[in-house]
Amino acid sequence: MKIFERERLERALDGLDLVPIIEEGFMALSSGQAVVPPVGELKLEKGEVHIQYGFIRGQAHYVIKIASGFYGNAALGLPSGNGRLLLFEQETGRPVAALLDEGHLTDVRTAIAGAIGAQHLAARPIRRIGVFGTGVPARLQVHLLRWVTECRSVFVWGRRRWAASESGEASQARAGRRAARRCRCRWSRRFRRVSSLDVTAPER
Repeated sequence: MKIFERERLERALDGLDLVPIIEEGFMALSSGQAVVPPVGELKLEKGEVHIQYGFIRGQAHYVIKIASGFYGNAALGLPSGNGRLLLFEQETGRPVAALLDEGHLTDVRTAIAGAIGAQHLAARPIRRIGVFGTGVPARLQVHLLRWVTECRSVFVWGRRRWAASESGEASQARAGRRAARRCRCRWSRRFRRVSSLDVTAPER
């Protein structure tokens, strides 16, 4: 069984156009080709663990994902979320790979799903992008939206002004120098209309 750690997975994802791949997954789910049983859950005293699994009929593998959230970790200087995926052959059940992504693949998948939703469902023209939350998924959401809209006006809602400001600056940095000059990130307690919604961990 091969083992892939986060750094190697990030390098493998760099430069790939993942939007069509996730779109194919949505279509497989809608057509009944994807089998996704109910999520398993462990509720612990200081956190929770979700166990998810599924496969697409006719493909070679099935996957089991273990994702955790321990929201007191921020006070310890640790990430609140973690996770890994285990890949197996559908034909034999033989373990193929362990992806020790620390939750990164989930964050990327969530952001891509938001970009796909905005691409197909957002009202046009998009004049502002509203993001609830200041964590990693929120920042990735803004980063990936650049592929589906020319809008660079971003409103960030966060419970703490400094976190919202940092999130805006990180979004500008991810957008690249040229895009960042056109990107206006503001902290806001409320706004009437949003083009994307992202809920992150409670400590954010």
